[in-house]
Amino acid sequence: MGIVGTVLLDIKDIKVGTIQITTGTVPNSPNGSGTAGIFIASSEDGTNWTDAMDPNSTDGAAQASLFVSGQSMRNNLVQRISCPASATAYTFDCFSILQQIGYVPSFIGVFVTNNTGGAYNAVATNFRAQYTQVIFA
Repeated sequence: MGIVGTVLLDIKDIKVGTIQITTGTVPNSPNGSGTAGIFIASSEDGTNWTDAMDPNSTDGAAQASLFVSGQSMRNNLVQRISCPASATAYTFDCFSILQQIGYVPSFIGVFVTNNTGGAYNAVATNFRAQYTQVIFA
């Protein structure tokens, strides 16, 4: 989902607003058993990331394989939600990076995983993510 952060500011927290995804075709809809999850990867230099992740990558399969083999699956899960129905918008809760991992790294990447059994909807306007950096002057 991209990179948030900078080494130029002393960021006290990053508040991540609601993140919305929209399913495509889910097997056994509306009683599917699939899920979606949010994970956080962190970096202090913007280059070296948790589990060697790349927040700017568009290769979802490659990034997912890093999650499976690395520490992010165990340590950096923020939320997992059920996604039982096709063509449905689902929303993750808001969260604070400081509250989730106990500190605020210089950079974060927020990753959304898809375990619904089908692809997400292909229309960009059916997805939403927002954040605010908390900085004290």
